[in-house]
Amino acid sequence: EMKTVIETRLRESIEVKPPSEDPALKRAIDNAKVQMAGMASVEQKAKFLSNYVDKLLPEMANHEEALRKIPSNQDGKGRVSLGQLIDAQTGVCRHRSLLFKVLADETGIQAALVRGHFQGPRESGAHAWNEVPLENGKKLLVDATHGKVMHMDDDYARQYQHLNKKPMYDNNGLI
Repeated sequence: EMKTVIETRLRESIEVKPPSEDPALKRAIDNAKVQMAGMASVEQKAKFLSNYVDKLLPEMANHEEALRKIPSNQDGKGRVSLGQLIDAQTGVCRHRSLLFKVLADETGIQAALVRGHFQGPRESGAHAWNEVPLENGKKLLVDATHGKVMHMDDDYARQYQHLNKKPMYDNNGLI
């Protein structure tokens, strides 16, 4: 049975309920399965899911604004479900990467949830993204927050770091 609660330091705990108990999440999973039916490669499916997460959780103009829109304490325990985030159409990196992970799991794509530090030219800070193994043994870095799907040896991937800000990826992929 799928039921996971992820505690966060900011304002909510994210609860992943079984799809049968979360209608919005079930609709999202069912819709993803239908749209991915003709897709052959894992890379194609990962790109679709990244874009799909962005459509489900589009409110990202401002990090603080997105956090304010998140339903809080809906169950009296300070938990928010993925379905509530989908209904509110908002989420930050931890919500987006978790939703990507759940959708990937439910559609047969292997994916890992990664927490670390992003050091970009205009922004930096704690961040969450996903890694997806490919058929050839390599991996994709999927950042549904920044709309990036890339091979780990891509120069852009060097901006993703461990929480201690040490590099996580280099020209050969994962360090």
